[in-house]
Amino acid sequence: NPLSTLTCLHYYVIPAIFAAMGQCSAPSAPAVQLAKPVNARDDIAIFLPVQLTAAQQAEPRPPQNSGDLVRILESNGFIELPPTPEKTYPVGTTFNFHPWF
Repeated sequence: NPLSTLTCLHYYVIPAIFAAMGQCSAPSAPAVQLAKPVNARDDIAIFLPVQLTAAQQAEPRPPQNSGDLVRILESNGFIELPPTPEKTYPVGTTFNFHPWF
């Protein structure tokens, strides 16, 4: 599951390394708004690759599967979609953006 590994590295491991080194933390994640509606789940969180537009909106770049590393070349980071009973997030919903670099 290479995409999950990459995402968890950026979400969990890198901040833990910063903390272990005694540094405050990794830079805070900026808030971005969805440029398009996205499907979500009601039982688990989803880490969705996105490409930021010139207006700093998050354009979804969903992978075809968990091994689809080629698709994330079109993204420059990801957002976390918490579970929601509505199973969708509309345009303009705000999330924290986590860059790959």
